[in-house]
Amino acid sequence: MLQIINRVIISLLFLACFPLKGITQAYWHKGLLSYERGNLTEAIELWQREINLRSPMTHAALLSQAQAYLDLGNLVEAQRILSQSFPASFFPYHQSVWANYLIRVGDFDGAIAIFNEIQFSHAFDHLSRLTLFNNYIQALLEREKSYQNQLKAELDPQQRQILRALTQNDRAKALEVATVAYKLAEQENLLNTENGIDLSITLASLTPDLVDADVLEQRILALLSSANQVKFLLLLTKIKSSSELYTKALTVAQYLQQPRLLSWAWGEWGAYLFRQGNYEQALVATYQAQAAANDGEDWAKLAQWLFQSAKIQQSLGNFQKSRQSYQLAASSIQKLRSRLAGHPINPLLAQSIEPILQGYLEVLLINPSSADLVEALKIQQLRLLTELDSYFKSVCELNPSLINQIPDNTALVNSIVLENKIYLIIQTSQKIYSRVIYISQSNLNQQVYDWYSALTFPNKDAYIQGGEFFYNLLIHPIENELPKTVSRLVFIHDGVLRTLPMSALIDENNNKYLIEKYTISYSLGLISEQFISPLSDFNKPALIVGRVNDKNLTGIQDEVIQLSKLLKGEILINQDFSANNLLNKLQQQDYSIVHLATHNQIGRRIEETRLSTGVGTVSLKEFENIFRQRSRYIALLTLSACDTAKGNQFAVLGLTGLGVRAGIPSVLGTLWTAPDKTSTNLMTTFYQSFLAHKDLSKALQEMQIEAIRLKQRPFYWAGFVLVNN
Repeated sequence: MLQIINRVIISLLFLACFPLKGITQAYWHKGLLSYERGNLTEAIELWQREINLRSPMTHAALLSQAQAYLDLGNLVEAQRILSQSFPASFFPYHQSVWANYLIRVGDFDGAIAIFNEIQFSHAFDHLSRLTLFNNYIQALLEREKSYQNQLKAELDPQQRQILRALTQNDRAKALEVATVAYKLAEQENLLNTENGIDLSITLASLTPDLVDADVLEQRILALLSSANQVKFLLLLTKIKSSSELYTKALTVAQYLQQPRLLSWAWGEWGAYLFRQGNYEQALVATYQAQAAANDGEDWAKLAQWLFQSAKIQQSLGNFQKSRQSYQLAASSIQKLRSRLAGHPINPLLAQSIEPILQGYLEVLLINPSSADLVEALKIQQLRLLTELDSYFKSVCELNPSLINQIPDNTALVNSIVLENKIYLIIQTSQKIYSRVIYISQSNLNQQVYDWYSALTFPNKDAYIQGGEFFYNLLIHPIENELPKTVSRLVFIHDGVLRTLPMSALIDENNNKYLIEKYTISYSLGLISEQFISPLSDFNKPALIVGRVNDKNLTGIQDEVIQLSKLLKGEILINQDFSANNLLNKLQQQDYSIVHLATHNQIGRRIEETRLSTGVGTVSLKEFENIFRQRSRYIALLTLSACDTAKGNQFAVLGLTGLGVRAGIPSVLGTLWTAPDKTSTNLMTTFYQSFLAHKDLSKALQEMQIEAIRLKQRPFYWAGFVLVNN
C-alpha cells in the first residue's frame, strides 16, 4: 500500500502556515483524528465543514481531502481538488499530493520528477521529508513493477535488455534513496516516529540486513492504535513471517471498526493460513475479509478475496464452490469498472485483475459445455477491457455484448492464451465449440518473434516456415469442422497472437495463403450498438489528411491526390492539418471515411505512441479525444502508415483499441510501414474494390490477392489489418 502524506505533513501545514493565536480549527482536528482511525469518508466530511467556514485552514483541508480521496481510490475527486488554484506558499505541499496522484494514474515519470524537485525544499522539516523520501521510493518501485510487466510481454531481445536495465536502475535508485533517508532518521532520532517506521519497513523490504525486524516490531507496537499501525504490522509480515503480527493487526483493526482495515487484516490473515495449509480456517478468515470489503464497497479488494476463496476451495476439492467464487469475483470487477467508467486508472490495478480472470478461464475451460464456452467469452471480453484500460490508463466506457447472430458464411475464431496452452473457441451460425492447443509460452513467443522478423525483411523467403507453422497451429485443427458455407473468418485474438498477420499464414498442402481461401478481419469482440454501421453511412464524403512534405514518406502526395479523386473527398494537408483543424472538420461535416496518410508510431506504452499531423505530432490520448469530441458519425478510420512496436501485443492493442474507445466501427491500419509508393497502390486498389462491393473485408482480400498475383512478398501487403467492431 502506497504511503501518502500523513498526519505529520498535515500537522506541518497547520503549524508552519497558520501560526494564528486564538483560532481553533475544530473540524480540522476532528478530521485528522478520523483520518488516523482510517475513517476517510468521515474525515473528508469534517474537512469540508472547515472549508465551508472559509477558515485559515481551507487550503490545508482541501489538500487533505485530495489525499483522502486518493486513499479511497477516487481519482476524479482528487484531481478536481488539485486542479484548483492554491497560494504560492502551498506549492511544495500541493506538489507532494500531486505527485501521489500521478503515481495512482501510472505517470511514474512525472511523479519521480516532482519528488526530485521538492525533496530538499525548505518548506519541509526532517520529519515530513522522510515521508517525501518514502513516497519517492514508492514511485520508483511502482515504475519498476511497470517495467517488469512490460518485460513479460516483450519479444524483442534488444528491448528486453533495455527494460531489464531500467528495472535494475529503479531498484538501485530506490535503495540509494532509502539508505540516505534512513541515515537522516537515525541522525535526527526519528526512527520511532510513524514516518521513521514507514521508512524502516521500506528499507527492510529492499535489503533486510540493514534493519532489525524485532526492534522494528516493538516500535510499531508502541504506537497508538491507528490505521497506520495496522498497515505497518501487515507490511512487516512480508519481512518477518509471524502469526502474531497478523493477529495483532487484526486486533487493532477490530478496535477501529473500519471496513477497509478489517478487509485488509482478515484477508492477509486468511492468505497466511492458506499458505500454512490450514484451509478451513483460511476460508473463515477470507469470508470475513469479503464481508468487510463488501460493507466498504471496495470492489477491488472484494475481487481479490473472492479469488483467494476460489483457490482455497480448489485446494479443498470443492470445485463448484470455487467456480461460484470466481463468478462473484468477475462480478466485482464489473462493478469496479462501472464505478470508474471514463475515469483515469492506475495500470497496475488493471494488471492485478488479470490473474483473477485467467484463473476463472482455466476453470471454465476444463471439459467445457456450450454454456461454459459462452461464459468464457464473456470473461475474455472483461479481460480484454481491463487490458485496454491498462494501456490507455483510463476505463473504457463500453458495455459490450456477445454476437448472437452469425451469418452462415462467417466463423468467429476466438483465441485465449493461457499457461502452456491456447484455447480456440469457434462460433458459427450452427454451433460453438473449442479446441485446445498445447504450446509453451516461451515457444509461442519465440515463434511469433521469429516469424514477425522474417516477414519484415522484404527480400527474403524466411517467412514461409513461420507462415506454415502458424497455419498448422491455428487453422489446421479447426478447418475441417468449419461449415462448407464459411468464406469469412473473423479473428478475436488474445495476447501475442494479436500481432500475427493472419492473411499471410500458408497452407503447406497447396502453398496458398489464408487470405486466398477466406476473407479475413480482426475484432476485439467488443460488440456494442454504437458500432452499428449501415451501408448508407458510406455514401457521405471522405476526408483525406496527410503530410505531403514528409521526407520519410515521399509517396504521400500521390496517395492524397489519388484517393481524394477516387473517394471524391476533401483534403487537409501540411500546415492546415493541425489537431484543432481536424477537430473542427469532424464537428462541422459528416464523413464516412477519414484517411490519415501520415507516419504513426504505435508504442509499447501509450506515452510512446505518437501520430503525425502536418505541424507536428499528437499523443494517442489527444488523438482519441479528437475523435471522441466529434459530433458526426465515422464509419471507417484508415491509418495507412502505422509502425507498431515489433511483435508487441500491447502496441497492437493501442492500434486496435483506438476504434473501440473512439466509437468507430472499423479501423484499417498497418502492423508495420511498407514502402509508401507500394502502400499508395494498395490503398487505391482497396478503395476501388470497396466502392464496387461495399464490403471492407472483401476489399482488403482483393487488395492482398492482387499483390500476391503480382508476386509481392507479404512484407508489402500482409501488414494491413482490418479491425471490425
